[in-house]
Amino acid sequence: MPRRIAILLLLAVFSVNVYRAWTQSVTIDEAFAYNRFLSGSWSKLIGPYDASNHVLYSILAKTCITLFGLTEFTLRIPSLLGGLLYLVAVFRLSRRLLGEGWLRLFSVAMLSLNPHLMDFMSAAPGRVPRETDPEPDRILALRT
Repeated sequence: MPRRIAILLLLAVFSVNVYRAWTQSVTIDEAFAYNRFLSGSWSKLIGPYDASNHVLYSILAKTCITLFGLTEFTLRIPSLLGGLLYLVAVFRLSRRLLGEGWLRLFSVAMLSLNPHLMDFMSAAPGRVPRETDPEPDRILALRT
């Protein structure tokens, strides 16, 4: 029973993220990333170092823009994929560390319902991998 609830919870979180990515207007960070790195040629992605350039996001976003055209949603596809990867990792890590009980459900809920992370899972530019890196470490710290 807790496993099914956890799966439904993660599906709901991902659905909310897709909805937000589809309906939210462009943010200033997204506009800056597009103007600075994504518009124009591919060579802009590998220019001089800039802390604002999240390279993996930029490469994936440029690919999405090339394939699907420029829309708010295509700018956010890489963040949605990063968010989905994070949710799958939370589910699997919680199962591995906490088993199949209610504690796992609690862990999945606490790690996936963080509003700060949910915002980055549906908005560009590519902060999901950077922002979520410490989360699995916190779970591992609970194990020891």
